Amino acid sequence: MKIKHWLMVSFLVVMLLPVVAGLVFFQLIQAYDERQEFKEYVEVTGRLQEIEPLLQEADLYRVQPAERFQAVQNAASSSLKITLYRADGITVYSSMADNLAPKLYRVKASILYEHLYELRKSHRAYTLKKPFFHQDDLIGFYEITIVRDQWLEAFQHRTLLVAIGWGLFFLLLYGAALYVIHRKLNRPMQRLMRQMTAFAKGEAVPDTVNMTKDEMGELIARFHSMRAQIERARQDIAEEQREREYMVASLSHDLKTPLTSLHAYAEALQQEEELSEEEKREYYAVLFDKIEHMKRMLDNLTMYTALKSSAQLEERVEVDGDEMFDMLFSGYEELCTQRGIRLTTECKVTGSYLMNAQQLIRLVDNLMSNAIRYTESKQSIWLGAYSPSHPLPSWIFPTLADEVQEWGGDSLLMLVQNQGETIAKDQLERIFAPFYQADSSRTKAHAGSSGLGLSIAKMIVEKHDGNVRIWSEAPFGTLVACRFQVNKEVPS
Repeated sequence: MKIKHWLMVSFLVVMLLPVVAGLVFFQLIQAYDERQEFKEYVEVTGRLQEIEPLLQEADLYRVQPAERFQAVQNAASSSLKITLYRADGITVYSSMADNLAPKLYRVKASILYEHLYELRKSHRAYTLKKPFFHQDDLIGFYEITIVRDQWLEAFQHRTLLVAIGWGLFFLLLYGAALYVIHRKLNRPMQRLMRQMTAFAKGEAVPDTVNMTKDEMGELIARFHSMRAQIERARQDIAEEQREREYMVASLSHDLKTPLTSLHAYAEALQQEEELSEEEKREYYAVLFDKIEHMKRMLDNLTMYTALKSSAQLEERVEVDGDEMFDMLFSGYEELCTQRGIRLTTECKVTGSYLMNAQQLIRLVDNLMSNAIRYTESKQSIWLGAYSPSHPLPSWIFPTLADEVQEWGGDSLLMLVQNQGETIAKDQLERIFAPFYQADSSRTKAHAGSSGLGLSIAKMIVEKHDGNVRIWSEAPFGTLVACRFQVNKEVPS
């Protein structure tokens, strides 16, 4: 939106927003008052039911000493007034009477008979007036007034809150207008000036995200277009340097733990006279396990570096798809059985393909190792490969079946699916980054990963002109799908 149009819309919003806010505020207060009035009505009705039986005595409606009204006086209070009238309108008792008021006074019949049996509500009190009959004779009238002291106090508080609320609203509206103007005009201008200064000094200039389509956005876009080629080359060099530093730091960190263990167990083995033969065997087993882990890390690092540096995949040969994937899927049954994991494999591939067998073996090993690592005993892993002419298996998690089918299209699909812990959706895009761990709890609970397995798997698939994607759905588990182009497929 152009700045001119944006300013016009902003002024209109600033004028209309207080009106809309006032209506909403009024509706909220009205709804709150209705709830409070209903609650108050129930409470008043309950109090009236307690008091009215005290006034059902004929002797109360005669002129007599104040001592005879002691029970009624005890029921009254500063917030509850009781007045008794004779049938002719003479006031025989009032709980709020004082020494200066006349003891007896007559109320006009028109007033006395007005609003009988009606529970009237005013701003300050509830009033109920009823006649009293004894043996079908009208003896008198009683009037009960209950002051709405809680409502009055709440009303004062609400009035204060409304005033404070409106003040805060206008302050927020004013602050929001200043913030939007700063964000729309001042900040982009300041950012552009900083970028121009940094570019003039040869410093790195950050990319502008969410560039607006107004005059300021056009100005910034022209500046970025001017410096695009030089900045791109500078960023490529910086990115390669950061990646190397990150890999070195991550590898050093990951090697530190097994090296510390090797050092500790080696020192323990020096004290041979203090160790039993069984302890020595356990220590040697741990040492060999840590050495094997470090070897896998170095092998993965070597593979990652080789794949990163080579522009194309070498030594791709034509292979029969069915035989190739049968070979790739074999050898995992025993490992899964040892861990108590149910493994299901399926291969429905026809035709021949140009592939690097060694790289695909590494691909399946990395994906299966990752699946086994995060699958508990008595849970399942599914491994399968499917040509475009074959339907996808029924064991795909039901919430993912349609999306996987659409994503696969007319490609050869290899699927690795496991039950177990899931990965947060915001982490799925970064899961293939080198040395990235989805979360610390998964890392601690399933130690032994080099941090490069999924990165290598992704690079191998991409070297085969394919793509890889991962889904993770609670409470099911995780599915990794590799999509390969159909180079040459013939009926078997």
